[in-house]
Amino acid sequence: MLQASNRFFAFGCSLTRCTYPTWADILGREFDHYENWGRGGSGNQFIFHSLIECHKRNNFTSSDTVIVQWATTLREDRYVDKKGGWIGGGTLQNQQIYPKSWINEYSCTDGYLIRDLSLIHAAYELLTKWGVKFEFHAPVLITPTSDNPIIKLYQDTLDKCRPNIVKTIWSPNDTVQQWVSLWPISEKSKTFYWETAYNELAGADWPLFVDFISGNYTSSKSIQRELDLFVKNYGGSLTHPTPQEHLEYLDRVFPEFEISSNTREWVDGLRRNPSEEINYYNSNVPQRFNVNL
Repeated sequence: MLQASNRFFAFGCSLTRCTYPTWADILGREFDHYENWGRGGSGNQFIFHSLIECHKRNNFTSSDTVIVQWATTLREDRYVDKKGGWIGGGTLQNQQIYPKSWINEYSCTDGYLIRDLSLIHAAYELLTKWGVKFEFHAPVLITPTSDNPIIKLYQDTLDKCRPNIVKTIWSPNDTVQQWVSLWPISEKSKTFYWETAYNELAGADWPLFVDFISGNYTSSKSIQRELDLFVKNYGGSLTHPTPQEHLEYLDRVFPEFEISSNTREWVDGLRRNPSEEINYYNSNVPQRFNVNL
């Protein structure tokens, strides 16, 4: 059983390091020393190399805890000095780095599976050899029941992974189409994304925010039009869980960790503040080779 003590190192993509706290930042509050090696838009090649670099710099021991959130395999990572270090634009269908002609010519779903599943297996073997307490999140967008022979070859390693946050919080069938689509806005999401803006913009005749998100209010047609406009402008495309959903994920998938009441109160009080998000994302970056955040 994992114990929240000593040092904790987290690895992953934007589901691990975002402009607001994720599962890693929440869990990190329960450790004496915590480093978040995640990066938005990263793929599994970046994540694997980050794990190796972190070990070389920190010399993992049996008293350390490592959790790796593996990303979708449909990503390209590379280190380029003139681009500021590591680059990676997210899922190939949505990134703005590689031209479509290159993607059509050189991207290959099976090739990415061969590359990434071998890296995940290698990471498992290395962490086991090092005697580190560790856990993996299952890669996003890989279906365990697939008949793909590459997945079948590495199925024993994939079976050791915890369910990923996309499958756990949002959908039992994590697909590329769902990943890039508009997600239903839960009450937790509304509270996190909307409360600050709502209270700043609310007119004198708007309902209290708590009544607005619960639908427990009546209003004139003109006020309802204002409320509908607010929803339209601030609804957005929710492609990432809120801190409250990250905490729910920890409770459901990593119940062996005890999240303190102080941390729970901190998470409950978090609201999105765009003016502070970049500072949060760029703070407490661990020592490492250049990362183009």
